[in-house]
Amino acid sequence: MIVFFAFITNMAQVLFLYVSNESEEDTYEGIVDEVLGKIGSWYLGIAMAVTNCIANAAHLGVCAGLLHELIMYFFTGGVNYEYPILWYHKMVIIGIIGLIVLPLSFERNLNSLR
Repeated sequence: MIVFFAFITNMAQVLFLYVSNESEEDTYEGIVDEVLGKIGSWYLGIAMAVTNCIANAAHLGVCAGLLHELIMYFFTGGVNYEYPILWYHKMVIIGIIGLIVLPLSFERNLNSLR
Protein backbone atom coordinates (compact mmCIF):
# COMPACT_ATOMS: atom_id res chain seq x y z
CA MET A 1 0.00 0.00 0.00
CA ILE A 2 2.87 2.36 0.80
CA VAL A 3 4.52 1.64 -2.55
CA PHE A 4 1.21 2.29 -4.34
CA PHE A 5 0.77 5.61 -2.50
CA ALA A 6 4.36 6.59 -3.33
CA PHE A 7 3.82 5.72 -6.99
CA ILE A 8 0.58 7.70 -7.23
CA THR A 9 2.14 10.70 -5.46
CA ASN A 10 5.17 10.61 -7.73
CA MET A 11 2.99 10.41 -10.85
CA ALA A 12 0.84 13.34 -9.65
CA GLN A 13 3.95 15.45 -9.05
CA VAL A 14 5.40 14.58 -12.47
CA LEU A 15 2.08 15.41 -14.13
CA PHE A 16 1.90 18.73 -12.26
CA LEU A 17 5.45 19.61 -13.35
CA TYR A 18 4.56 18.80 -16.95
CA VAL A 19 1.44 20.99 -16.79
CA SER A 20 3.34 23.83 -15.09
CA ASN A 21 5.98 23.82 -17.84
CA GLU A 22 3.27 24.05 -20.51
CA SER A 23 1.26 26.70 -18.65
CA GLU A 24 1.75 30.44 -18.59
CA GLU A 25 0.87 30.63 -14.89
CA ASP A 26 3.67 30.95 -12.35
CA THR A 27 1.87 30.04 -9.11
CA TYR A 28 0.37 26.81 -7.85
CA GLU A 29 -2.99 28.44 -7.30
CA GLY A 30 -2.96 29.91 -10.81
CA ILE A 31 -2.30 26.50 -12.37
CA VAL A 32 -5.05 24.88 -10.29
CA ASP A 33 -7.45 27.65 -11.33
CA GLU A 34 -6.48 27.24 -14.99
CA VAL A 35 -6.73 23.45 -15.05
CA LEU A 36 -9.60 22.74 -12.62
CA GLY A 37 -11.50 26.03 -12.65
CA LYS A 38 -13.30 27.61 -9.71
CA ILE A 39 -14.37 24.25 -8.26
CA GLY A 40 -10.73 23.19 -8.16
CA SER A 41 -9.76 26.43 -6.43
CA TRP A 42 -12.48 25.89 -3.82
CA TYR A 43 -11.33 22.29 -3.32
CA LEU A 44 -7.71 23.44 -3.00
CA GLY A 45 -8.64 25.99 -0.32
CA ILE A 46 -10.71 23.50 1.66
CA ALA A 47 -8.11 20.73 1.34
CA MET A 48 -5.28 23.03 2.47
CA ALA A 49 -7.29 24.24 5.48
CA VAL A 50 -8.30 20.71 6.53
CA THR A 51 -4.83 19.21 6.11
CA ASN A 52 -3.25 22.05 8.09
CA CYS A 53 -5.77 21.55 10.91
CA ILE A 54 -5.11 17.79 10.97
CA ALA A 55 -1.34 18.29 10.96
CA ASN A 56 -1.49 20.88 13.73
CA ALA A 57 -3.77 18.68 15.86
CA ALA A 58 -1.41 15.73 15.45
CA HIS A 59 1.57 17.91 16.30
CA LEU A 60 -0.10 19.24 19.45
CA GLY A 61 -1.00 15.68 20.48
CA VAL A 62 2.60 14.56 20.12
CA CYS A 63 3.88 17.62 21.99
CA ALA A 64 1.42 16.99 24.82
CA GLY A 65 2.52 13.35 25.07
CA LEU A 66 6.19 14.28 25.11
CA LEU A 67 5.62 16.98 27.70
CA HIS A 68 3.72 14.48 29.85
CA GLU A 69 6.65 12.04 29.66
CA LEU A 70 9.09 14.81 30.60
CA ILE A 71 6.95 15.80 33.58
CA MET A 72 6.71 12.15 34.68
CA TYR A 73 10.48 11.74 34.29
CA PHE A 74 11.26 14.73 36.50
CA PHE A 75 8.65 13.94 39.17
CA THR A 76 9.02 10.16 39.39
CA GLY A 77 12.68 9.79 38.39
CA GLY A 78 11.93 7.73 35.29
CA VAL A 79 9.37 7.00 32.67
CA ASN A 80 6.57 5.54 34.73
CA TYR A 81 3.39 4.41 33.03
CA GLU A 82 1.47 4.01 36.31
CA TYR A 83 0.21 7.55 35.80
CA PRO A 84 -1.43 7.64 32.40
CA ILE A 85 -2.20 10.93 30.73
CA LEU A 86 -5.93 11.44 30.93
CA TRP A 87 -7.95 13.46 28.46
CA TYR A 88 -8.28 16.46 30.76
CA HIS A 89 -4.53 16.44 31.49
CA LYS A 90 -3.89 16.50 27.74
CA MET A 91 -6.37 19.37 27.30
CA VAL A 92 -4.59 21.42 29.99
CA ILE A 93 -1.20 20.78 28.38
CA ILE A 94 -2.52 21.66 24.91
CA GLY A 95 -4.14 24.79 26.36
CA ILE A 96 -0.85 25.90 27.90
CA ILE A 97 1.02 25.23 24.67
CA GLY A 98 -1.68 27.11 22.76
CA LEU A 99 -1.50 30.11 25.08
CA ILE A 100 2.26 30.32 24.55
CA VAL A 101 2.23 29.88 20.75
CA LEU A 102 -1.10 31.41 19.69
CA PRO A 103 -0.21 35.08 20.27
CA LEU A 104 2.95 34.63 18.19
CA SER A 105 0.93 33.13 15.33
CA PHE A 106 -0.92 36.37 14.58
CA GLU A 107 2.19 38.40 13.88
CA ARG A 108 2.88 39.54 10.33
CA ASN A 109 6.33 37.92 10.37
CA LEU A 110 6.38 34.32 11.61
CA ASN A 111 10.11 34.35 12.41
CA SER A 112 9.19 34.79 16.10
CA LEU A 113 7.95 31.17 16.13
CA ARG A 114 11.45 29.82 15.55
